[in-house]
Amino acid sequence: MQNPFAALGLDDEASAEQIRAAYRSRVKLCHPDLKQDAAAKKNAQDDLIQLNLTYAEAMRIASHRHSQQSFIPDAMQVSRQLFEKGHYDSALRILHKAHRRDAEWYQQQGEILLKLGEAEAAHTSFRAAVRLSPENATYHEYALRAGVMLRKQRTLLGKISCWAKSIAGKV
Repeated sequence: MQNPFAALGLDDEASAEQIRAAYRSRVKLCHPDLKQDAAAKKNAQDDLIQLNLTYAEAMRIASHRHSQQSFIPDAMQVSRQLFEKGHYDSALRILHKAHRRDAEWYQQQGEILLKLGEAEAAHTSFRAAVRLSPENATYHEYALRAGVMLRKQRTLLGKISCWAKSIAGKV
């Protein structure tokens, strides 16, 4: 496949908005519904398929480029500090801007999610940490703790308790 930006008539640093605009203008030129002849419709359909693939690749590259720019070099450390101060939502937001997602990252995410009362998501995070580092007993312990909390939340009393906490948090 050739350079998707060049195929859309854009430079390599084009934004998502520019990519969308170029895509839409090209679709208007080669859409099969605009053709009368069956052979021309078939060619236009093939061109549209290629254009869709080109558009998807250009958007993937632009999205990746954008997500690379939003990384925070010391996000794990900043997230840990926010967590220790009780700013759980902010800690989770910053953690998601960390460059690496290793076992330690999943463990930290699980801890934050536990504090937020999200036992199922926390359990999933701890299980990912265990998969990445199966020899770490702390990850196993946290996964077990989250599993127990999850089972408690699934009982009627646990559901009522979660509901009451969510109501109290809104007041």
